[in-house]
Amino acid sequence: MNKKTGLTMFLLPLFLAASVLTAGTAGAAVSVSATTKKALDKTIASADTEMKNKLTKQFGHFLNLQEQERAGDARNKTIHYKNEDTEIAVRKLMYQIDSGKIKNLEQAVKQARDRHQPLFDMYKSLNQQISVAKSLGGKELASALNAQAKALKVPVQLARQDIKAKTTLLSTAKKERSAKIKRVRNILADIKPIDVKIKAERSTESIYKKNVSTEWSYFTQSVKKNDPKATSSSLTSLIAKSNQIVEQKRKIYEHEKKISDILAKAKMQIGS
Repeated sequence: MNKKTGLTMFLLPLFLAASVLTAGTAGAAVSVSATTKKALDKTIASADTEMKNKLTKQFGHFLNLQEQERAGDARNKTIHYKNEDTEIAVRKLMYQIDSGKIKNLEQAVKQARDRHQPLFDMYKSLNQQISVAKSLGGKELASALNAQAKALKVPVQLARQDIKAKTTLLSTAKKERSAKIKRVRNILADIKPIDVKIKAERSTESIYKKNVSTEWSYFTQSVKKNDPKATSSSLTSLIAKSNQIVEQKRKIYEHEKKISDILAKAKMQIGS
């Protein structure tokens, strides 16, 4: 096996990785074309041993960073969409806090009012009849009706107290529910400033990607010119800029993790 054949065999896995990377990465900063791969192969082959090793190592490092970028994208998308789904679920659960308890108390108030309404109607009717009897001069009838009304006075008071007690329980439960919802809403409010940070990180990442795209143009020109030194310089810059992108994705992931923690805290509050 001659040196050129050996070098080609050594670089083949890197080129294959580049091909897979280009095909599988949405929004990838660069695309390694067959022409560029062939030019790089030729450039490396023309370099001295030290530069051969350096270029091979640099290009391998660059491809590794591109893979890290792809993995970072996948990881960030996964946690982001999970957070979105979780937040929707948490906000839905938030408005269901104590809903069963409130419903039961509302039913208890309604049942109490329905149960006591005939008594209230009777008491009201007796008092109306007493007024009519008095206006017509029927003292004996008024007296008899008044005795019946007095007999109902205590039951009526107890019925009103029963309804009031149940209404108070309902009112208290609603206030407690509102307080719980407010606590959860306050927890979720911590997500907004983190979203702002994520937006800023993505904006910075976009700038870095444009820088990589520009530097990649210099790289392709260098390999076309069969210039090992210029190619190495471009790879050095590409590696540095790609590191910045990977770091941005790490920062975004850390922010998403904080959102996950906030959502977990909110869920715990709902469950308490």
